[in-house]
Amino acid sequence: MSFLNQRLTGPLRRIWLGVTLTRQGPLRDRGWFESVLSGRSIDRQGQPIPWFPYAALSLLERKVPVTPRLHIGEYGCGNSTLWWAKYAERVVAVEHDERWSQEIRKLAPAHVQVLSVPQSPAAAYAAALQNHGLFDVVVIDGRNGVACADVANTLLTERGII
Repeated sequence: MSFLNQRLTGPLRRIWLGVTLTRQGPLRDRGWFESVLSGRSIDRQGQPIPWFPYAALSLLERKVPVTPRLHIGEYGCGNSTLWWAKYAERVVAVEHDERWSQEIRKLAPAHVQVLSVPQSPAAAYAAALQNHGLFDVVVIDGRNGVACADVANTLLTERGII
């Protein structure tokens, strides 16, 4: 802690801490401030990233193969869909919000398919991935999580994970 930081109190301390945090540290390095300002989950370069804790994202970045060969199923779509597209041969995402589906489709590469499926009934939403083969990873970040988890177990490859 710097000499000046130890002496400041009240509003001046908050301003000093804000300036210090934006100049150095993991929040700056990972793009947290860019995410806050844009209202979207992005890295420091403005590229989409999942809205996951940074520790989880770091783990995935180390473990996910660099060569795009994964098949990804996702309940809920967004910047995570666009991020997974970098690592995948195929991404199939289920989304209940038609407008949001259209926005992500515009940004997604050709090997990403976004399915617009109403969230009710839950069983139909969860079943939307069933006719799209098996997946190496199924991400549940959408509606009807329990129903999706029940179905996701049947959608995995031998080494697949949820």
